[in-house]
Amino acid sequence: MMLSIIKWVYKQLMPNWAKSRHPDASHFYQRRFTASYQRKKEKVKSIWMVMGCIMLMCPLIQFVVPILLFTSFVAFCILDET
Repeated sequence: MMLSIIKWVYKQLMPNWAKSRHPDASHFYQRRFTASYQRKKEKVKSIWMVMGCIMLMCPLIQFVVPILLFTSFVAFCILDET
């Protein structure tokens, strides 16, 4: 029940161009469906998983904040359009 409510809210808030799995060729959103972007996304997910485990092993704020900031920077660099 709750999942269907969440899906309904998601559909209502999502813009039309983001719902399509085959967007217009000239639209900026199409890059998210390419194989290279999917590989980059998997790489970023793996990096976040490893860094999350490191943060859980050493839960001191002195280590968590720099790791969090560095991982965010690396993720944005990897997913950036070049």
